[in-house]
Amino acid sequence: MTVARSDGISQARASGRAADRSIAAWHDRPLGAEIAVSGTEALQTQLAATARG
Repeated sequence: MTVARSDGISQARASGRAADRSIAAWHDRPLGAEIAVSGTEALQTQLAATARG
């Protein structure tokens, strides 16, 4: 019983570390990429508004 519990705890720790790494990777994205995405979204919104008239 003790072995199974400690194994579950180590798995939870490992998945927590993986989540921390993915969050860190998200925050380390270049700012230029974020600006490009938001600029594209703004352009699409403007084009959609123009198309609607």
